[in-house]
Amino acid sequence: MTSISPWQWGLVALLVVLGVAFVCVAWKLANGAPHSSAKSGVLAGLGGGLVTGFAVGLSQLFLQSSMAETQAEQSWRASVQLTQTLHGFTPGDHSIKGISFAGKDLTGADFSHADLSGGIFRDANLRGASLEGADLRGANFIGSDLRDASFQGAFVEGTLFQSASLENSFLAGVELFKGVRANYKTCWPKGIPAEILNNVVATAYYDSNGESKYSGGRVAPCAKLP
Repeated sequence: MTSISPWQWGLVALLVVLGVAFVCVAWKLANGAPHSSAKSGVLAGLGGGLVTGFAVGLSQLFLQSSMAETQAEQSWRASVQLTQTLHGFTPGDHSIKGISFAGKDLTGADFSHADLSGGIFRDANLRGASLEGADLRGANFIGSDLRDASFQGAFVEGTLFQSASLENSFLAGVELFKGVRANYKTCWPKGIPAEILNNVVATAYYDSNGESKYSGGRVAPCAKLP
């Protein structure tokens, strides 16, 4: 993030000190001898000008800082959108709302506690990724490789897992696992609790012969899936 430099803060502080000093002197003169009123008026004008200059200068500094931060954020988002291989990716303090991660290689990515609601991760490689505590409600993971990924404490509701591979993924402590969609080709981790699968909505999967199969997925190993 771009910040205001120390010398800029120093200049602002100097203007404030000088402005206040002139105003104080002007006030003392105004309350003194009558012939001092002209001097007090000049000093008050100088003080007021410095204070006004301080206000304008401070506004410009914050505006420049804000514009620089906005440009940096836009550049970061554009770079993420255009890059296909993002091993170990983490959004940090950046917003990833509206960025499509479809088809990207996000091996080992760290999305812990991130807001991924409605996110697009179709056909993405998220093997070994951390999705712990993340908001995955309504996210699209159709066809994604989620093997060895951790979903501990994630909020999963209405998430799309059709044809996704979750073999060896960690689903302990998953919250709101309701309305999740899966199909015949979804591969769940071995030992997945039955109460989780009971909330899965099965959707159609059409095999190579065009036959429609309804199933909420299979439990690993899923090597026999077409």
